Amino acid sequence: MTGVSITSFAKFAASNLILTFMLMAVTITFNDLPTVVARLQDEVASMKQTQLELLQLMRESMKKDKHIPMSIEDAANYLKIPKSTIYEKLAGGDIPGCKPAKGWVLYQDELDMWVEASRVNPVPLTQEEMNASILASHRRKPKNVRV
Repeated sequence: MTGVSITSFAKFAASNLILTFMLMAVTITFNDLPTVVARLQDEVASMKQTQLELLQLMRESMKKDKHIPMSIEDAANYLKIPKSTIYEKLAGGDIPGCKPAKGWVLYQDELDMWVEASRVNPVPLTQEEMNASILASHRRKPKNVRV
């Protein structure tokens, strides 16, 4: 996305709708209520559709392949932390990485998952992720069968 959040878009759309009614300079009477309510319902439905489209675009942009190999310098620039900190965390096994030869290789998607896993306030899961985590945590364990 280009810096426009869904919440700010919804606020903008709602304020735009209110401004439209104010510019009409028409007093709404009791007899006009069904028409006004129908128009409001149409506007809300339009805003919901736009919100769904924006969410779909955000999900598609997040699904792009980010399994990109990075050097220590690239990872330091990407994470905005010193190279020495990355070396310390690699030596301690905190950051996922591999050392196929002399230098370390880190992957952007693994760094993103590492950052997300170390968040104090994790991002809320989508409904699909929530269902998958519930199903994964409620597997039946085999009974201990003594022979």
